[in-house]
Amino acid sequence: NDKIAYLANIDRCRDFGLVTVYGLNYDMCFEAALQSINRTCINGFENGVWSPMKLQTEQEVRYLKLHGSLDWVDDAEFGICSLEYPAHPEASEMIGQRPLVIFGTESKMTAKEPFLSQLHHFSHSLDNCNVLVIIGYSFGDKYMNELIQQRFSTNTVMHVCIVVPTDIGEVLADCVPALHDSPRVTHLKLTARDALQNNHLYQAVGRRLTSAQEESPFGVDD
Repeated sequence: NDKIAYLANIDRCRDFGLVTVYGLNYDMCFEAALQSINRTCINGFENGVWSPMKLQTEQEVRYLKLHGSLDWVDDAEFGICSLEYPAHPEASEMIGQRPLVIFGTESKMTAKEPFLSQLHHFSHSLDNCNVLVIIGYSFGDKYMNELIQQRFSTNTVMHVCIVVPTDIGEVLADCVPALHDSPRVTHLKLTARDALQNNHLYQAVGRRLTSAQEESPFGVDD
């Protein structure tokens, strides 16, 4: 689909090292975009069954959907399964079940799987992250804002690149004060399509990684 093909350009950032994408949407656009260029992503499912140990791989783009996915179900017989990316062998028998997603609540934190493991993964990854890219996020999830605020304050190597076509100064001041007016934050005032399709994001990440390496007294890994 030409409308979502630009999303696959995130794969280019693997030139800089391990890439993990954390999505807050339920749709399957990113998976489909990668499939269109014959790429896959590691999302914690193996043969359609939830298997978080798969997230330990460092050879592919990792994609964690923190609020669930339209192709996930919690089946009474098979447990937590994906019906499309990748498809469970019995996926056809589970079609029509209620998708495993979190929505319509003030707080989207939960102790249930697969959400708990994914949230832990996100929190831990920020401790070792050199560049955090935030695309199209309105900073409307309080728990996400708190995680970013805390980890940005403790991980002094981490740079943040925010891609959104509107001014965000007031939003950051209210929601994530640590990011407001910080020299470690870059704002690309672009749409996601423009930033990814025209390599603006790729170039910005490269510059930020160089800055992180220069600022660290011991150097950092990509």
